[in-house]
Amino acid sequence: MDWMQQCREICGRAKYVGEEIVWDARDDHAGALAARSAVLDRSRIVIPGLEFLGEVQYRSYGPYQKYSLMQLNGGRRLRVFALEVMPSHRRSHVEPGLEIYGSHIQLGDEREFGLSHRTRGVKSSLDVSSVRGWIERFQRHARVYDSDAYPLKPPFVGDLFSDP
Repeated sequence: MDWMQQCREICGRAKYVGEEIVWDARDDHAGALAARSAVLDRSRIVIPGLEFLGEVQYRSYGPYQKYSLMQLNGGRRLRVFALEVMPSHRRSHVEPGLEIYGSHIQLGDEREFGLSHRTRGVKSSLDVSSVRGWIERFQRHARVYDSDAYPLKPPFVGDLFSDP
């Protein structure tokens, strides 16, 4: 089975966040917060090598968000699915024959041989700063759900700085 087919199958199955989502500062990107979690199958068993990665950062041009499903494969971390959120005036993706401004989704990883990824723009009425809304959109596309025990929550929700 080729990589694209594997990515489609992974995204087609229901999955669950496997641990508490903790947003921590990234040392290598000033002002960025990142979170990660193991991913569980329907039986709540860890799917080997599959993880959720999230990043939120407020940049000079506006907010940036990225939510991904990544698979460890032979010592490499390959993208299964990603939703990257940027303002519509900002170029967010470039590859031969394709240039995207604003938010986009990616299935697969171009580092795999052959036709191993697809990218397309996202049309949405969601504001780019709506972190909760974009997380929910990621969840619908990638079928990554949360639970009462492990909610997939944005930064500053349910902590000392959030509203009661």
